[in-house]
Amino acid sequence: MIESGEPIVIPDTAANPAWVLMEGQDWLRSYVGAPIKIAGVTVGFLNVNGSRTSQFNNDDARRLLAFANHAAIAFQNARLFQELRSHAEQLEEHVQERAAQI
Repeated sequence: MIESGEPIVIPDTAANPAWVLMEGQDWLRSYVGAPIKIAGVTVGFLNVNGSRTSQFNNDDARRLLAFANHAAIAFQNARLFQELRSHAEQLEEHVQERAAQI
């Protein structure tokens, strides 16, 4: 997903040679994941696990990617809001300093 920027569906994790089974996750039988990308950079993933094989399909992957894209926008908006708040605080400090000088 990092390289392609595309979601991935693994219908049967037990049959997928690339799947790494972790202790306590033997119940996990299918998977769908989508990257969260900001400005072309993958910053995280949304992962959904299933207890049945073939629980997810390409439609699920597209919907999860749409949700991941919305999450990326929310992250960007939060970052921009924090930058705006910081700038407003700096401006307020400058105004107070200038008022004290006058």
